[in-house]
Amino acid sequence: MAEFERELIRERVKAGLAHARSKGRIGGRPKVKRERDKDAKLIRGMRAGGDSYSEIAEELGRSRVQPRRAIFQIEPLPTRPVIHCTPVEAEPF
Repeated sequence: MAEFERELIRERVKAGLAHARSKGRIGGRPKVKRERDKDAKLIRGMRAGGDSYSEIAEELGRSRVQPRRAIFQIEPLPTRPVIHCTPVEAEPF
């Protein structure tokens, strides 16, 4: 009985989503539009001078995360190289 009710709920949800899509609605959380930080170059200079992110944030009156975000808006984090390795077959005993 519960499986039948679950299936009904699934169908109604899918129908509702399809109806919303037909009206132009897109699901999910809206994307954040961040403008480039006007202090990014200043923050980068302070960072090059040896200041920590906490010190920069305190001096500019921001949260600790914001200076880091501002720097990586200019230059994104480097990605790690992907290393592909072939599996080695174990020798039988």
